[in-house]
This record gives sequence, structure tokens and C-alpha cells, in this order.
Amino acid sequence: MILLLAGTYEGRQMFALLQEEGWPVIASTVSSYGAETLTAGTDGEIVRGELDKAGLIALIKAKDVSVLIDATHPFAFRISTLAMQAAEELKIDYLRLERKAMVIPEHPLVSRIKQLEEIEDYLKPEQVVFSTLGSKALPTLIPIVKRKKARLVVRVLPTAEVLRECEQLGLNAEQIIAVKGPFSKDLNQQLFMHYQAGLILSKESGIVGGLDTKMEAALDLDLPILVLSVPELDYATVMHSPQEILEYLRISKFNCLKI
Repeated sequence: MILLLAGTYEGRQMFALLQEEGWPVIASTVSSYGAETLTAGTDGEIVRGELDKAGLIALIKAKDVSVLIDATHPFAFRISTLAMQAAEELKIDYLRLERKAMVIPEHPLVSRIKQLEEIEDYLKPEQVVFSTLGSKALPTLIPIVKRKKARLVVRVLPTAEVLRECEQLGLNAEQIIAVKGPFSKDLNQQLFMHYQAGLILSKESGIVGGLDTKMEAALDLDLPILVLSVPELDYATVMHSPQEILEYLRISKFNCLKI
């Protein structure tokens, strides 16, 4: 059995391709939204919910998993670390599906940060901070913005879970843009202008995550953009496409797993 830790566009691709080729696979995702996107057009088995190390090991043992494919978000370093630990402990193969990095241009309006807390150094009073960092960043981001007396606008996924989290953290309707991407350069520009953004926040999410169109839109409007760098992890085995992983499985000892 193959266990796929999903949560990205690449993870959805991987899940569909594995099923098409007849590989026995079970997918794991944290959110309801993630489960919904995985089930679109498939009938594969999906486990929903956040896993700790004990839960992950229990799932691997219960499903007799021999290959673990980690297709989680580049910023989901906690689960990736746990997955590598579990795979090593249980002596199973760990494969990291890592999206290709985007080259970030050198530009006076582009700054890179390694920790979310560094944002504070770039904020100004009354400045509109337009965040595309996602809801998980909000517990750290909101107090920073308040301390600097700036104003926050957040673009997040339009799910009940996320909206509830935003409201619980004290954000009002005028601060929340609940919409699902992808976003073109023009749409980004329209949103930045409509909300009178003075600073754009983005993760280093690559072209798949829309970093290219956000950056182009910001620079065309002469807006500064802060890019939160992907955490550095020493992955055991890294591959950069679902096709590369499929080829690995086909020529490896795991070919006997196919249905």
C-alpha cells in the first residue's frame, strides 16, 4: 500500500495518477477542503484530519504501507519531519514530491524573510498590509500588525473552517477576501488597488502557488512585496513531478504492489 500525504495541486495529480495506473493508495489530508479536492473525479480512500507521529505510525501499520509519498505544502514542515521520522523508524520508503522553485528576481521592492516575525520590521502605521499567506499565519500576523498600527487585509480560502477562524481572531468582513485561486496578474492588480494595499505578503509558493502573478502585479504597481522563504529541510529522497515518482515505482521493487 502507498500512503500519500496530500494537500497540494501536485498531491491531487499524484492521487489521480496512482489510481489510474492501478497502484493501491490511500491519501491523507488535514482539511475538509483538501478532502473535497481529492475526491473530485475519484473514488479512492481518504483519511481526513491532522496526524501526529503516533497517529501516522498507527495508520502506516494498519494499512500495511510500504511507500510514503509526501506531497504536502512546502510550508508544512512539521508533518514532513514527522513523516521522515516515521518512515525511518518503520523502515519504509519515503519520497518527497517537491514543487520546483521559482527564481525570485533581485529588485529593490522585493524582500525575502525567513521567519514570519521579521514582517514587523517592514510595517508602517496606517499602511494596508495585503496578506496572501493563508489562515495559518494569522495568529502570528495579527498581533504584529496591531502593534505597528497598520491595517490588515487577508486573502484566504472560502471555506467555513477558515472563515470561522478569521472571525474568531477578530477580523471583520472588510478585512477578509474569501476566494479560491488561481489569480491572474490583472486580478491581483485589481484587488491590490481596490484595497489600497501598501505592502504585499506572500509565501515562496512557486508558480503553482501563484507567486509569479502576485510579484508581477505588485511590481507593476510599485508595491513592495515580502516573500516568506520555504523552510529548509533535509528531505531523504526528493522528486519534482508525479511522473518522476511513477517511474521510480515502476522500475523499483514496488511494482509488485500494483492491483
